[in-house]
Amino acid sequence: MERRYDHRFVNVDTPPFDRRPPTAENLARQLLAEAEQATSHLAARPVACHLAEYDGAGATAWASGKVERELWLSFSAARRTSSPRCRTRRILNCSAAPHPRPGTGTGTGFA
Repeated sequence: MERRYDHRFVNVDTPPFDRRPPTAENLARQLLAEAEQATSHLAARPVACHLAEYDGAGATAWASGKVERELWLSFSAARRTSSPRCRTRRILNCSAAPHPRPGTGTGTGFA
């Protein structure tokens, strides 16, 4: 499998991706199928193939045929919209929120 994919232009050099887009889902599905074929003589069977596109996104193909797209998102649940030490806040005397929060009268007033 390594020789088939390592240092190759997948869209051109690697069937079936010369006819089908090499999305993370399609690659994971194909890699799992090839791993199943390569290990067919063993008692242990591949269960899944996880392919990470980049930090925060990927796809997993399961032996059951299910394929999942995965996206990881990070967020902050902080209550303030800006830091009290933020220089802009001291200069403008307003929060970073584009609209005032109800009942507070704070915000930039920009629509």
